[in-house]
Amino acid sequence: ASTSASSQAGPGASAQASTSASAQASTSASSQASASTRSGPSTGSSAPATACPTWRLMVSLAFNSRHAGWLLSGALLIAGCLGSVLYVSEGNPALKGDNYWTGLAQSESGFGNVKAAVKSGHIEPALRDKARALAFIYRQNEKPMLACEVFRLLWIEDGGKSISVQDGLELAGAYADIGSYSSAVECYQTIMAQDRQTHGPRSPELVRDYGNLAQCCYIAGAAQAEPTNRRRWLEAAIKYGDMASRLANETLYKDPAIQAGVRATIEQNTRLAKSDLIN
Repeated sequence: ASTSASSQAGPGASAQASTSASAQASTSASSQASASTRSGPSTGSSAPATACPTWRLMVSLAFNSRHAGWLLSGALLIAGCLGSVLYVSEGNPALKGDNYWTGLAQSESGFGNVKAAVKSGHIEPALRDKARALAFIYRQNEKPMLACEVFRLLWIEDGGKSISVQDGLELAGAYADIGSYSSAVECYQTIMAQDRQTHGPRSPELVRDYGNLAQCCYIAGAAQAEPTNRRRWLEAAIKYGDMASRLANETLYKDPAIQAGVRATIEQNTRLAKSDLIN
């Protein structure tokens, strides 16, 4: 049909059709070229658009991975510490039982009969152990005055005919806790008199008593602000220390190592007292 129309129209129509087709083709090519120019090359424009998010994703993953590593390391460290604590706790039977000092710090209830005996001024022999426990609780709970009251009744035995040396030592320590050094010295001197009568003039017990007197006097002197009182206590500490040291050299101990340790301790305390007296 197209050929027939062209032949019928003649040479002029054919030329016009050719010119129109050429114009349309040129216009289409120009439009495509213009669109291509505006959009730009497909490979050149899409590469930056995809490269930027890819770079950010890689940095984000690296950053998150580093933090994840830190978190994992911290979790492993905490787990290791907890495991170590549990291992030590399970492997140490002493940690499973009641602690001795924790037991002493428990409630003072349950000693009603002992408290009544202390208030009456006389502790029956059957209550002495329980009264001792109460006195230790008082001292542990920072109630030295009450501890002194109990120990004062405990260290007198047989109606005042003898004393309990151990309770006397505890009483002297409780007196020192409250700063009553003169009372503590009296206790140590009374104990020393009984030890001399019981064990003789040369015994480890006497060495202990002189050492206790020296240490108590030294602590008392160190606590004094007034120079005269300070000197008096320190001079007494040096006197008792020298006597303890001399007696320790003359006394036979069952264990020479214990004797050497006692002598070293006494000599060190005496040196401290002499140094404080000079300064």
